[in-house]
Amino acid sequence: MKIIIKGVEYEYEPDYPNGWDLTPQNHFKCPVHIGQYRCFIKRFEKKNIDDVPGWDLLISLKGKNEPNLPGLYDIASEK
Repeated sequence: MKIIIKGVEYEYEPDYPNGWDLTPQNHFKCPVHIGQYRCFIKRFEKKNIDDVPGWDLLISLKGKNEPNLPGLYDIASEK
């Protein structure tokens, strides 16, 4: 899987479910080292991206630096 962080493309091989934690509804892993970055990765277990709360907001924030928000480097949907 290709991940873009600050304009640089990195290769990331998901290792789900090894080492992933579970919130009440979704899995996450942190930290995940991608290049020089320590990342938080969240996996939404939805069949349809329209069922992911805030999906359109996440897409609009991808790659932008917004004050008071964590950086959202990349977002992808598995087909």
